[in-house]
Amino acid sequence: MNEQIKIEKVTNKMWDEWQRIPEETRNKFQHKEGWVGEWQYYYSTKKGKISMITLLDYFQKGILYEIYCMQGNLFIDIRRFNTQEEAEKFIEKMLT
Repeated sequence: MNEQIKIEKVTNKMWDEWQRIPEETRNKFQHKEGWVGEWQYYYSTKKGKISMITLLDYFQKGILYEIYCMQGNLFIDIRRFNTQEEAEKFIEKMLT
């Protein structure tokens, strides 16, 4: 990752909310462990800020890396990638 890009790691608020659901209720869901990862990453430079989270894909084939632009109008909507490396390459391209 480019040295100009600041990376901040925080607890994913959706994951926090999932943890607050009583275990007996969570056990009724197909994905008892939740559908989002524990961490959220913020990547930023003077050009903008991008968030990345992990989530289970809809077809249960593994993990997806989902990003969205928080500041800077770098891209529209969300983007999903199969690997963290692919997501970070795109983030680096957008922020540098």
